[in-house]
Amino acid sequence: MSPPSGTLALVVMLALISGFADVITWVRFESFAGLQTGNMIFIGEAIFVQSLPGAFATISYKLAMIASHFFGVFLFCALAHVTRWPVRVGSLLLAALTAAAAVLDLLFESRWAACPVSASLGAMNFVSSPNTLLEGKVFMMTTLTTGNLQKCAKMLFYAVSDHGLNAEERAQTLYAAATILSTICGASLAGLALYASPFGTATTSPSWWLLFVAGAQCATLLYHDFLLKPKSESYPLEHGRMSPLVEPLAADAGSAQAQETCNTACLGCSEGDGERTAGNAAEDGLYPSPLRVTVDRGAAD
Repeated sequence: MSPPSGTLALVVMLALISGFADVITWVRFESFAGLQTGNMIFIGEAIFVQSLPGAFATISYKLAMIASHFFGVFLFCALAHVTRWPVRVGSLLLAALTAAAAVLDLLFESRWAACPVSASLGAMNFVSSPNTLLEGKVFMMTTLTTGNLQKCAKMLFYAVSDHGLNAEERAQTLYAAATILSTICGASLAGLALYASPFGTATTSPSWWLLFVAGAQCATLLYHDFLLKPKSESYPLEHGRMSPLVEPLAADAGSAQAQETCNTACLGCSEGDGERTAGNAAEDGLYPSPLRVTVDRGAAD
């Protein structure tokens, strides 16, 4: 099943927002709202540049940004438990978090105002992630440009070798390349916006752009909801338990009978395993793709 025709536009918008927001928060708050790897790396830099005793405040701030990002994802997961349409509801909530960060900084000139942006970007980026519990999703990370860069390199090798690319691989390559280029474009647009300085040169002037980010988040997530109609797989909870997590399998092996057979085979694992990879199932002639299939043993029992 091919993705809807507007999926590429959705990927572009998500990556544009992430690139734009990270430049704004770095220039104003010296921290990244979406790129948490950068925040982790700068903890080590703070220890070297400021020495350990003086770096405590910087380390605490970076850890707070990472924790806020974590909380944003946790918040979206909680939202998926109380509503069938978490993206639709979350579009307003996440935009409100980003806008609140702008207002807090404009009023109090505090770098800690970046924490709500980190939570908001964490939840927004999680929406398209393969990890999210949604029936309709892009199924890719639109902020991890390193992984997408690696994917493009791998697909280029396939294209010039005897392997070739099928339709699904061509679409994956297109989305990966779009993520990389859109992130660069978003970051560049933020640089131009800051250079133009339409809101003045005050220390807090970059935060005005977070209000635009909030509007873009709301519009993009509503478009996501319209295009893919994502519904929570964990709402309502059945007997107080989450639904089993099963990653999508190869398109040519997606019959319900084959999936049921594989899930049944998973129950034959040892008591301590609780899961069976599709690599094992491929040996049985079920699936050619080395994807992981996880079974909820408690629900099966």
